[in-house]
Amino acid sequence: MRKLMRARKTYQGYSVSALENVALWHERDISHSSVERVILRTQTILLDYMISKLKTVITGLNVYPKRMLENLEKTSSYMCSQKLMLELVKKGLSRNEAYRITQDLSFRTQGNFEDFKNLFIKIKKSLKGCRLKKLKIA
Repeated sequence: MRKLMRARKTYQGYSVSALENVALWHERDISHSSVERVILRTQTILLDYMISKLKTVITGLNVYPKRMLENLEKTSSYMCSQKLMLELVKKGLSRNEAYRITQDLSFRTQGNFEDFKNLFIKIKKSLKGCRLKKLKIA
């Protein structure tokens, strides 16, 4: 995988050189075509190499759905905190207040392994003056 990432950086470097030549197409001279001759051939070979390496990586990839589900459950749904914050702002809270609430919930879920949704439901009742009855998160 490391080789593939290094090859990607090389490929990206060649792409930058090619893009720098685009602005000079109206000024065709021998210095521009030399870059193109090197880039086209090398970039094509490099792309073939990258595809074959990626094929090897994907072919040997083991996917464990149960483990994936466990990892998602470990996050306790705090990945949807941005959505919650924006919904709180839409429902009438100031951005600072919504941010403070969301940040507090996120910190509590990370440290105590509590569920983000359950914590939100608990504090939802204490947020008076804000119409949160229909507010749902993920």
